[in-house]
Amino acid sequence: MLTLKLVTNNEEAKGVYNALGLENNASGILFVFLDDEKVVGFARNILQADGSALLDEIYFVDGLEFGDKDFFLRSVLYKYQGASVLLKLEGDHKELYKFGFVYENGYTSIWSKDINLHGGCSGC
Repeated sequence: MLTLKLVTNNEEAKGVYNALGLENNASGILFVFLDDEKVVGFARNILQADGSALLDEIYFVDGLEFGDKDFFLRSVLYKYQGASVLLKLEGDHKELYKFGFVYENGYTSIWSKDINLHGGCSGC
């Protein structure tokens, strides 16, 4: 079963990175992706001084199916819908346009209340 877990503790985040064999600096708030309780990825969020949330890393293990990746991404976006925060990713992420994101000033961003989860699922 696919599930999402919120991790806000740096020690627990280090455990997630270790489980995935990553040596990166574990920080921020993680939405951890689980498949039958096995860690298969995460989305790392860093809260910015301006009140926005920078979604600065999305990681999936190799071989994870497209439909599973789409499920996890939609789950993270769903969690943000109840807030009023500017969600942004550095760079141009065209795969997020279907959810209402726009590219501007070096970031792909959206106000969380404007996220459209009914965006198409091409390739599912």
